Amino acid sequence: MKSNGCTGSGLFVVLMGVLVSGLQAEPMHPGFTYQGVLEDAGAPADGPYDMTFTAYDNAFAGNQLNGTLVLDNVDVAGGVFSVELDFSAAIFTGEQAWLEIEVRPGASVDPADFALLGPRQKISPTPYALYSLAAGTVRHGTESRTTDPMLPSEATSLGRVAFDYNFASPPVVTVTGIYDAANPILLLPQVTNIDNDGFELVVINPVDIAYPSKTYTFNWTAVGNGSLMKSWYRDLDGDLYSDGVSIDSYDQPPGYFAGSALIRTSGDCDDGDPAINPEATEIWYDGVDQDCDGLSDYDQDYDGYDSGAHGGSDCNDLDPTVFPGAPEIPLDGIDQDCDGIDSTGLGVANLSPGDLVITEIMQNPAVVSDSQGEWFEVYNATGVVVDLSGLEIVDDLAAGFTVTGSLSVAPGDYVVFGNNGDPVTNGGAPVDYAYVNFPLGNASDTIILSYNLVEFDRVDYDGGIAFPDPSGASMSLNPTMLDALQNNAGSAWCAATSPFGAGDLGTPGSANDTCAPPPLGVADLSPGDLVITEIMQNPAVVSDSQGEWFEVYNATGSVVDLSGLGIFDNFASGFTVSGSLIVAAGDYVVFGINGDPVINGGAPVDYAYGAIFPLSNAGDTIILSYNLVEIDRVDYDGGFAFPDPSGASISLDPTKLDALQNNSGSSWCTATSQYGAGDFGTPGSANGGCP
Repeated sequence: MKSNGCTGSGLFVVLMGVLVSGLQAEPMHPGFTYQGVLEDAGAPADGPYDMTFTAYDNAFAGNQLNGTLVLDNVDVAGGVFSVELDFSAAIFTGEQAWLEIEVRPGASVDPADFALLGPRQKISPTPYALYSLAAGTVRHGTESRTTDPMLPSEATSLGRVAFDYNFASPPVVTVTGIYDAANPILLLPQVTNIDNDGFELVVINPVDIAYPSKTYTFNWTAVGNGSLMKSWYRDLDGDLYSDGVSIDSYDQPPGYFAGSALIRTSGDCDDGDPAINPEATEIWYDGVDQDCDGLSDYDQDYDGYDSGAHGGSDCNDLDPTVFPGAPEIPLDGIDQDCDGIDSTGLGVANLSPGDLVITEIMQNPAVVSDSQGEWFEVYNATGVVVDLSGLEIVDDLAAGFTVTGSLSVAPGDYVVFGNNGDPVTNGGAPVDYAYVNFPLGNASDTIILSYNLVEFDRVDYDGGIAFPDPSGASMSLNPTMLDALQNNAGSAWCAATSPFGAGDLGTPGSANDTCAPPPLGVADLSPGDLVITEIMQNPAVVSDSQGEWFEVYNATGSVVDLSGLGIFDNFASGFTVSGSLIVAAGDYVVFGINGDPVINGGAPVDYAYGAIFPLSNAGDTIILSYNLVEIDRVDYDGGFAFPDPSGASISLDPTKLDALQNNSGSSWCTATSQYGAGDFGTPGSANGGCP
């Protein structure tokens, strides 16, 4: 039995399977041998493989006929394997059965590693295979034939013996039972016919005397490597499309064809009409499904609604966007929802609070002046088309404007209001409605959307206290907070990051950029999240009172705002960071006694603390903490274990960049890279390696 190239998960392929029954000339035992060829990842498999075998009553689904046979460590050599299977007689009921196979490498013990091979292999019903040595590969029989008289050394034929089906290739034929003690003849069976469906038995008289006519009874056996049984598909109308009905047979039944002779082996919904098949041209509205797609013959635009001219409700059966209940686009001259009118959209009088959401504000453009490039964006959250005619837009002093004329916004879409409608001069913003006399304050301002005293949405931005306050970028509402309940909180906004038009940043008319998460605060930090990495306690090119500094590394993996961080020595003398001090993940921040690089020796100080925290040359302590939680500390000792240079920083070895190692003097060395006015160090960047 040969499979159709059944495949598993892409790793295993059974190229051929042969079912072999019991011994020749004995009733067939329920057990049988399954022989197959297995590929693993495109190459012949070798070694042990675990296999499972399950019998079903259907080629694709159906019911399991008996228990699953599990065979571990089946030996596969050169891709070939052979196993003994015994499901008992439960599967040999005279009905067709199919064998399902799973396989995994023998070294695996994970059930999930079994790969299912498909399709299932057909198992022949037992009644017609009672005496076969190899189901579909062995034929035998008994014949009686009479020879003609034979002259010395003459050959003659006993005639052709036909098999009851064809072999895939010429079988090996053996003949026994012919014997004449006086004049033994030679037998020469020759397989005949290109279909390998029989043989001719030639006999030769080897003696030097004439040989009389005689009748012989003999047994014959033909053993081959499989039959030419195959699936034939019905095509009664001759259009080269089958209706899917098939017969497995050695010979071609009338009206049936090999799959290779057809365009398709299934799908013909009327096998009595050659004009009907899966690739026929559909003739609409004639009640006939010419292309066999199973869909309505009265729905030419495939929108799921039959034509109104043929008993349906579709008012335009040539346009798939037009059908009952379709989204209506107002004022376009098309009745999309087939209600008989072209809608003007939902009016502002029908809106409720939250139906409109302010999503983006460009109050301070950079590439053009404010008077040319200010704009703001509004989102339609209703789920239907809205006509904004009559919408009132004002600030908290009631200064503003009212939308005049139709301004339709599709559901889930955005509309851009701006003080200049020309993208050439407004910085490239796609303004949908240009207004006058509504300037947006750079420091702070309010935008209110309303109609007839019903407020739909408002945003009170504050010039940087809680809201972002960028220049050359819009304030952008986080798209995860796209509603009027959240958009008046500054934490819901961020500065836009996508460029548009002439170079400012924003997304006017489209969905906003996602806002990065807010930075961690010092209250969120744990010991080791900050690491002291460099200390300049004794500069040479400037005085200590001008040039001392130290560097801290952000080891959290997140942005951190160091506002509130306490920095002290071991006598609790020091300072607390006031105001926002943002440090990116994996970046460095430099604290210094003087923030002016012209007079501090060229150090890029991020936070100047003044004379309140001098660093001792001989030895001192730096402690980073918040609310009694010590995040890091370094106790340098003026040369005993730590280096003690002049004109160079003491530098933490970058291979020991953590708070567990940086309080050991052996982790530090003297900086060798020059900066600024000539001292040595790497303030604000990664340290050089230590020797």
